[in-house]
Amino acid sequence: MAVVYRKTPKGQAEIETRAHRLAPRLRGALILVDGRKADTELAALILGVPQATLAALLADGFIELVATLADR
Repeated sequence: MAVVYRKTPKGQAEIETRAHRLAPRLRGALILVDGRKADTELAALILGVPQATLAALLADGFIELVATLADR
């Protein structure tokens, strides 16, 4: 199943202030998270290992799960 993520307030603050000094790979992925694209769509846009990148952002509280979708 595909899932949709959105930025948390912590994620929004990171985009605005760079307070947490995310690595460029993580910051680039965070910018792409918009609450509309499924993880399968994001995977085509995120360099490296997209699932690991999204998992890291989720674990660190920069993104949160919005919805689970039937496979697209």
